[in-house]
Amino acid sequence: MVPVGVERLGVALEPEEQWERHRGGGGVEDSRVSFVPALDRRVMTYTGWGLLGPRIALAASADLVRWERLGPVGLAFDPAEPLLKPELPDERQGVVPNVVFPTAMDPRGRHVADVYYGMADTRIGAFRLTMGPVPPFR
Repeated sequence: MVPVGVERLGVALEPEEQWERHRGGGGVEDSRVSFVPALDRRVMTYTGWGLLGPRIALAASADLVRWERLGPVGLAFDPAEPLLKPELPDERQGVVPNVVFPTAMDPRGRHVADVYYGMADTRIGAFRLTMGPVPPFR
């Protein structure tokens, strides 16, 4: 079998939150989706382009149609300070310097996942994400 057609189903996410919008418009991009058994949800990592620049953000869905934004990684702690930001030389120097963006998430346990991310559009890095309590899903 080969693909023979495309049916567009609509927009999954569009810029709505402060971490996704800025004067020039903003954006949401570079989405990656993984199923997280402990949550019984699919979790999307994506890049939100807001006033503070690109930030890794999370959204969750039970049906892949309706997505609930969980916020930028680290938002629950300090919205002005993302959990992951360009700090290492490989994240600060490259084709697009000073940019980190998620590309995949691999659950490793009930509250732990490995996240793979782009480093300045030149390399792929990995970090281990430890998750705290998740607010109830609406």
